[in-house]
This record gives sequence, C-alpha cells and structure tokens, in this order.
Amino acid sequence: MVWTECKDAGKIAFSQGNFLSALSSYLTALEELTSEERRDGSDKSNDKQILLSNVVACRLKIGGGDMATQAIEEAKQCIALNNQWPKAHIRLASAYIALGGRSNDACQSLQRVISLDRTNKVAREMLINEMRGRDSNERNNGSSSDGGSSSTH
Repeated sequence: MVWTECKDAGKIAFSQGNFLSALSSYLTALEELTSEERRDGSDKSNDKQILLSNVVACRLKIGGGDMATQAIEEAKQCIALNNQWPKAHIRLASAYIALGGRSNDACQSLQRVISLDRTNKVAREMLINEMRGRDSNERNNGSSSDGGSSSTH
C-alpha cells in the first residue's frame, strides 16, 4: 500500500473518532514512507513530521500514561525533523500535560512556540492554563517541589 493511502485512511478514521484505527493507519504510513525514502534516497522529512504529529494527536486522543509517554518521544522526533515548526512543539506540550507532572516541560515547549510565532493563540492559551494550574496546585499543596500539574486539555 502507498503511504499516502494509509495517511488518507488515518485522516478519515480520525475525523470519525476512531483513534485506534487512525493511529494504526498513520503508523503504517510512517513505515511505508520510511521504506520509500530508503528505496529512492529521497528526503521525506516534511511528510514524516506531519505523520508523526498525527500519530501524537491520535495517542493523546486515546489517552493513558503509556500513550502519553510514547507521544512525548514521537513529538521529540517530530521536532528533531524541524524544530521551527510550532505545531510540533504544541504536540510535545500537550503530551507533557497529558502525562502529568511535567508542567515545567510543557511551559518550556509552549514558550518555544510563542518565540517561533508570537501570534499563536493556542500556545498562549495553553501556557496561561498550565501556569494557572501550576499556581493553583502550589497554593493547594503548599510548596510544590516538582511544579507538576496533572491537568489535561
């Protein structure tokens, strides 16, 4: 199967709320794309980063600690392909937030987004929410040593 067909199947499944099927399709697309890249020696970094971003989005929709942990690693891979793409940093921040206890890491990722795109409203709102949640946790718990937040978005 051609990787673009797998990507299209993932897009359809995601739009229908079938996140496990979408994840499977995007992972297959990523495998096929990597094979194609090896065969013809082409650079498919842009396509890879989009697929990785979609994989992360699926994992976050499925939920759970294991999915969040995997999402963090895949978001980091996405950033390694292009650290100037704000969406990859938003995905990483979302994964940190979903995992919980990684508020500082989430805030750093969101600040990176804002440094890349000062008009990014999503990052600004997420950063404000995360900082409010962290402040609230510190007030409720006295002094928080890890600055963590277990809130999800």
